[in-house]
Amino acid sequence: MTFTGNTFSVQKNKMAATGSEVNSVSYSKPKPKTAVNGLCAFEDLAEIAPDTSAFSIGALPFAMMAKLRPLLVEATKQRMDAEECGYMFQYGALRGDHVFVQALAKFLSEGYQDPVDSDDIVCTCGATSGLMMLTCTMFKSGDYVFVEDPTYFIALKIFRDDLGLNVIPVPTDKEGVNIEALEKVILEHQDKLGETNEKRPYRAMFYTIPVFNNPLTISLPPDRCTALIKVLRKYNIVAICDDVYNMINFDSKPPPKRLFSYDNKSDSDYRGNVVSNGTFSKIVAPGMRLGWLEAPETVMAKVIFSSLLASGGGVNQYTSAIIGTALQNGILSSYIADTIDTLKRKMELLCNALDKYAKPYVKYQKPKGGYFVWVELPSNCDGQAFQTYCLKNHKVSVRCGSCFSPSQSFKNFIRLSFSFVEEEKLEEGIQNMATALQNFLK
Repeated sequence: MTFTGNTFSVQKNKMAATGSEVNSVSYSKPKPKTAVNGLCAFEDLAEIAPDTSAFSIGALPFAMMAKLRPLLVEATKQRMDAEECGYMFQYGALRGDHVFVQALAKFLSEGYQDPVDSDDIVCTCGATSGLMMLTCTMFKSGDYVFVEDPTYFIALKIFRDDLGLNVIPVPTDKEGVNIEALEKVILEHQDKLGETNEKRPYRAMFYTIPVFNNPLTISLPPDRCTALIKVLRKYNIVAICDDVYNMINFDSKPPPKRLFSYDNKSDSDYRGNVVSNGTFSKIVAPGMRLGWLEAPETVMAKVIFSSLLASGGGVNQYTSAIIGTALQNGILSSYIADTIDTLKRKMELLCNALDKYAKPYVKYQKPKGGYFVWVELPSNCDGQAFQTYCLKNHKVSVRCGSCFSPSQSFKNFIRLSFSFVEEEKLEEGIQNMATALQNFLK
């Protein structure tokens, strides 16, 4: 059978030694179909022109992930050899594969350098899946979500376009979200938040990226974390934390504590107001489509007994089984450590290049973790127009700051990702961007 165009062809070949038939499947590269603001979307990564510096892409490069193949082959073999009744092929436990949940708790405890209880974990298909799962099981169209300004631009689209929530921006400063401003906007909308009931345990949501924020790159300091917990409890609001960059820590010290650990179960006024939403996309590979929620009992009950899991059982059962075995046996340890070291090295290269070629025109704070550098351009520079100009005329893609803002602020900012561009091309790419900026400002 042969399909032309963007699909695949299948041919049956005879094996010379046995005479049996095997299917040979070859895939042709898909043509680019979609783009976001003129930039390649994730499904088009293989089609990015070799001479384009893709500082807009928050993903690991192909060369780095190619190292995974023998590791996952080994993990798969070990799990397959351990299987007796085909458990990993079944619908699976609601919270996830038993090996995965236990191994993940241990892995996170070591990575966070802070205890993680396996009873608080449920498997997801990644951070976006986790965010959708949480929002759809606890809120409905017309409910309110408070968000940092700026914040992750796809989350804004999910809340507004897909789920019909009212998105309320909260100001940030050099240390992260302004807690006093958050309380003020909560009070301004308090009469519209509605009351809680068995189906709706929280009055509203606060979406936040408290550790190595995207796009700001900063982490919320301990005093603000403590103050935030008090506000969440006072107004019965649940914080959904995108904890996707926490382990990508460039400091020799422990990484910043996740907000979940500040919501102490032993406190007399504990209600369970924080959920940690994690993923392997940023530290292993996005194609795994594997993540987790670390959640309080109230949220766990809503998610586990949702129709989604009642119908399909634990999500991503097969992949979680393989990764669980890989974590349990330390198969991925060196790969993850090497990934973090490489990202730190690339961050240094990008920042050095900014200082070398663009210093008169930009301001930025050197990140201590994550994927990004948040860059302030001259006040008269339109980031969105520069984004278009830079790609068209100098083959450098960036993300304009306004796309991260629910209030369309930060117009003279851009976000640069050092994760996807190969090390040897980082300096050249920033040099080209600096040339583009000089020409654009003339």
